[in-house]
Amino acid sequence: EAQKLSQSLTSELDVLEGEIKEASSADQSLRTSCKTAAEELTKVEAQLSDVMTRQSEARAKRSSAEAECRERTAQVNRVKQQQEQIVAQLKAAAAAAPDAELLNKLKIQSVSLADTATKLVDRQARAEKQIADCREKLEGANSKAGQARITLKQVETERDTLAKLLQSSDTDGAQPVVEQIKVSKGYEVALGAALGDDLELPIDVEGSMHWKAATSDSAKAFDEDHPLPEGLACLADFVDAPPELQRRLRQVGILDAEQGDQLQAHLRAGQRLVSLEGDLWRWDGLVAPGDAPTPAAQRLAARNRLEELISEQADAAMAVVEAEQLFVSLTVELKSASDDQNALRAEHKQVDAELGKTNNQLAQMERAAQESEVRLAALGDTETTAAHSLQLASEALTASEEALRKLADLDELDSEVAAYREGVQQARAKSTQLHTELTVLERAGQQRQAQQAKLVADVKRWSERSEQGLQQLKTLQQRLTENRDEKASVAKVPGQLEERRSKLMNELTQAEAERRAAADRLAEAENGLKEANSTLRAAQGDVSEQREIRARADAKLESARARRADIVRQIQEGFETQPEGCLALAEIGTDDKLPSLSEADARLLRLKTDRERLGGVNLQATTELEELNTQFNTLDGERADVEEAITKLRGGIASLNREGRKRLREAFETVDGHFQSLFTTLFGGGEAKLEMIDDSEDPLAGGLEIIAKPPGKKPTTLSLLSGGEQTLTALSLIFAVFLTNPSPICVLDEVDAPLDDANVDRFCTLMEKMASETDTRFLVITHHPMTMARVDRLFGVTMVERGVSQLVSVDLAAAEEFLEAG
Repeated sequence: EAQKLSQSLTSELDVLEGEIKEASSADQSLRTSCKTAAEELTKVEAQLSDVMTRQSEARAKRSSAEAECRERTAQVNRVKQQQEQIVAQLKAAAAAAPDAELLNKLKIQSVSLADTATKLVDRQARAEKQIADCREKLEGANSKAGQARITLKQVETERDTLAKLLQSSDTDGAQPVVEQIKVSKGYEVALGAALGDDLELPIDVEGSMHWKAATSDSAKAFDEDHPLPEGLACLADFVDAPPELQRRLRQVGILDAEQGDQLQAHLRAGQRLVSLEGDLWRWDGLVAPGDAPTPAAQRLAARNRLEELISEQADAAMAVVEAEQLFVSLTVELKSASDDQNALRAEHKQVDAELGKTNNQLAQMERAAQESEVRLAALGDTETTAAHSLQLASEALTASEEALRKLADLDELDSEVAAYREGVQQARAKSTQLHTELTVLERAGQQRQAQQAKLVADVKRWSERSEQGLQQLKTLQQRLTENRDEKASVAKVPGQLEERRSKLMNELTQAEAERRAAADRLAEAENGLKEANSTLRAAQGDVSEQREIRARADAKLESARARRADIVRQIQEGFETQPEGCLALAEIGTDDKLPSLSEADARLLRLKTDRERLGGVNLQATTELEELNTQFNTLDGERADVEEAITKLRGGIASLNREGRKRLREAFETVDGHFQSLFTTLFGGGEAKLEMIDDSEDPLAGGLEIIAKPPGKKPTTLSLLSGGEQTLTALSLIFAVFLTNPSPICVLDEVDAPLDDANVDRFCTLMEKMASETDTRFLVITHHPMTMARVDRLFGVTMVERGVSQLVSVDLAAAEEFLEAG
């Protein structure tokens, strides 16, 4: 069936190929006609394009010539008008030039004032140096006076203390002889060691121990006293004492401590040797080291120190007087130098003011002269350039009018263009018709080709299916033969499998018997291993336990040894003996019973408590008490002074707060008035006010709230306004504060950047109003054209040459005057 169907489709395909050949012949003829029509249309369109191009060029040339004539005419008129203005400006600039004679006078005056100011600066520098020297000397004198007062106070305090001590030591009874003795400085301790308590005895008092004047017999014996060893000084040479003590003092020698033991053997009865440190060697062999000075020696030293303090007090008082006189003289000198400096400053300020005024006038005149010269030169160059430009413009106008007359007429080109357009339309209609017919034929040919391609594909598909059927039939026959051979070979497999199964069952039974025997042997070996491990663990436990016991014993032994060494060290440090000597110190015999440890600890604690309860003996307690009382009185007086100063300071703070609140409210009211006025000016209406946020009673700790109501809006805070409104409100507040205390110069940097044109105009109006009402000069840094157009003078930087900047200034007011004059 596939073969029959393939043959039918082949016949149909042959018929269709014949029709395609006939359509191709007709299509080729029609394509030749279309090509001829297209070539004719292209030729006519090219001719039309050429004519239209010539027409456009002619019209463009005429329009350009006419526009050039109009431009040249306007240029000639503009140059003539500019030349007239320049001539007028030249006349005005020449008339406005400054007077040269007055300029020279100002220069001479400026040089003279500058010289005077320089001399005043030098004099002022010398005055300042003199003031600095005076202040330095004054600080030194003040420090010296303070140090002298401190020294005097210390001397007076020490003198009063010693006087009180010496006075308190006097008794109501007889006066001891020590009060009648004067000893040289450094020999007080030696005298106290030589006489000891005998210095406390009075002279000639009945009924008690006393010093008695020598009788005639005793005076003779006094002359016969043995002399001291050779080379020794006598203590009587350094002591001014009553006659009753002279014999005793002449038998006392002064020596160095190293010579005492050597010279003691040469002493006679009644003689003794002392050192300046208080060591004593007596004729009878007594030796007493100088551990501490005796009370009598201390009293003698105190009396000597009191006399020295009296002399030092007089010197300190004289030093205080001299320092105060020096301070007063330096204060007068400093005041005189300060007055001179103030006078020089006032004179220098006046000269600076005159110099500034003169320099300003000179600068203005020089600037005006320079500007006049520059302007005249520029106007002269401009006039020359304008004349040359007028000549060139006139020549160019004549040439343009001549070229306009020579241009061709456009009517001939218009008729020629109309004829060519009609020919193009006819050729385009013929070409369109042929293209339509060709399109119909091409569409029919495409349908036949598609049908032919479909038939070819069907023939090919059915031919392939026929060949596939034959190939599949051969494959099935081959598989049938292979299956029959495989069936014959598989019939022998069951017997072979049964024989192999029997053999494997026998081998499995034999292996199971061997496995059971091996399992029995393994169980016996594991039991033996468990018993051996148990025995080993028991032995290891015993070894570890013995090691721990030995380690504990070693640790106890080391601890006992360390404790024993610590106890031995404590015994050596505390009792300065070995442990074997403790029994003797404790007065315990070798046969006595030792007390218990608790009883010994309790007794030791009780003895330590008793010793600590006794404490040390303070021999200076009375002196320290008086010093503390003096210090307490001083501190108490200082505390009273501090409390009084605090009271005055609080009163001053309260007064300052009251004055600050008053001034703050006055300044607030002034600023609020300016703010309301400026806000109305900037916004062209509306209302605004400032309010104090006074959470507390102190306005100095409060805040400030701005309430603004632009025209057409409700009253609101500053944060709810737009950016431009916030800027205008902020400017109102800033200028309100500024008007309260205006300064000579005010610099504004890009304040008009966030404002639109209407607000910039209001801002400029406000600047002009403030400049006219105050003496302030406003310097505005801006890029806004409206602001630059409203100022009096412009300053800018231009770069005439690459890398070279030049400052340029323009006086807009003068420019307006020139324009009005022209």
